[in-house]
Amino acid sequence: MVNSSQDVVSEIVQLPAGYYEYTLAFEHQNYTADNLTYYLTIQKRDAEISLTSSNGWNIYEGSSTTILCSASSYAPDPILKIDNVIVSNPYTLQVELRNYVVSCSVSDTQNFTNTEKSQILYVNPLLACTSNETFAFKYSYNSSATFNFTKLVEQGLVRKNLGDIWVENATSVSINLTDGYFLIVSGDNYTIYFGNYFVNNSYSLASRTSPIIYMGNVSYQQINPYVIYNIFDEFTGEHLYPPNATLTSIITCSSGENYITLDENTTKLLIATSEYITKASLRVSYSADMYYSRQFYPEQRDALVLNFYVTDAYKHALDRIDFKMLDTEFYDSKLQVYKNISNTVMVITEGYFDASHIFSAYLIEDSDYLIRVIKPDGSITEFGRITVVAPGTKELGKLRLHLSPDAILISDNILMNAIIDENRTTLHIDYLDKLNQTRNVTILVYLENDTLWKNITYINSSSISLDYNITGFGNQTFQVKFIVNHEQLG
Repeated sequence: MVNSSQDVVSEIVQLPAGYYEYTLAFEHQNYTADNLTYYLTIQKRDAEISLTSSNGWNIYEGSSTTILCSASSYAPDPILKIDNVIVSNPYTLQVELRNYVVSCSVSDTQNFTNTEKSQILYVNPLLACTSNETFAFKYSYNSSATFNFTKLVEQGLVRKNLGDIWVENATSVSINLTDGYFLIVSGDNYTIYFGNYFVNNSYSLASRTSPIIYMGNVSYQQINPYVIYNIFDEFTGEHLYPPNATLTSIITCSSGENYITLDENTTKLLIATSEYITKASLRVSYSADMYYSRQFYPEQRDALVLNFYVTDAYKHALDRIDFKMLDTEFYDSKLQVYKNISNTVMVITEGYFDASHIFSAYLIEDSDYLIRVIKPDGSITEFGRITVVAPGTKELGKLRLHLSPDAILISDNILMNAIIDENRTTLHIDYLDKLNQTRNVTILVYLENDTLWKNITYINSSSISLDYNITGFGNQTFQVKFIVNHEQLG
């Protein structure tokens, strides 16, 4: 743009991200012209926040690590916080036996996206369930060789970088990752220890030598208990590492707990332990304080395989459901949340009630789950189905329904049962109150699409037996619900 003297007229401004509209208006006593309008959109730039720990995010009590917080050169200086306290950047921290919340952020949210990142620094006790010297297997050999671990890596028994291998009494150890996973060992009469995702040693690269020993074909010895994690998509059953999340394995035993952060895209791993574990958990974290967990209390076995079912929380909302046990009979029972898929029980998570008799779980919204409790003697009581529609509390008490040929006594006085005969022609329903104190009972029968089929109420009836003709319904699933008003039991 020029003025009447042909001088260039311009203005340089630095604008924040946003949407702008400019209009050029021409005003002259002898000339006219239409206004010109231009539009300008300035996009936000990625702040490129990075947060690193020199010793990793799983370290031992008493050790130290240097934490560095960095950002794009275009962004303001990043701010490093530990437990919400601003510290110098970088910062060297000597840790106590607790976990630390570490965050890195930039203050300019108007012009940048992804302005904050957080991590948990897990501190493991010196003695707990596993260590850098704990392995699941060992194999001895008497001369220099190359060991092909490809099959064991593909089975998830060994890390892809072969970091969970240690060789005792070797002259030298190196690796080769070309077209497979190979460990090159020089020496005589040495022992190879392997199998523990917690361990992550580093080895230099080298060329393969002869002979080549195929570890998938040899007999190696198990020397410690181990647990295998399989991580699956709850919907598809395929292996899944939820995008934009950090996965952490937490194993518990009588000696303490170990936290193990999984490398990205790791969906199968083996953890060796020095003793039997009492609890195994998988935490799916999106930030330091936004996560959900799946957990199991397994039997004591030398080899465990646990299937953890997770989901992408960006695609499927999860709601917190608090299961509150009202029946004292089950206060010390284990609650299981599960699904029945093709006659196979798929346990989503399990746990024990706390001092308030509550167990909490994050479940996928608009999904159906089955609930049951397992008493210390191993007996199982089913509490039916829950459909998750919003966060809330699910009370579990004396009124419970068991749709099978085995009826359940409620408070040892009330029998409610519903069965279908083997020819699928009759739905038989029983209600029996041994106390003869039923004020009224409503029996509702639903079809599998939640359509109400039958609705009938009985007044002052303590013994009811019904037969419904279901010929023509094929393999239809029926749900029977009892609503009872009882003088003594409520």
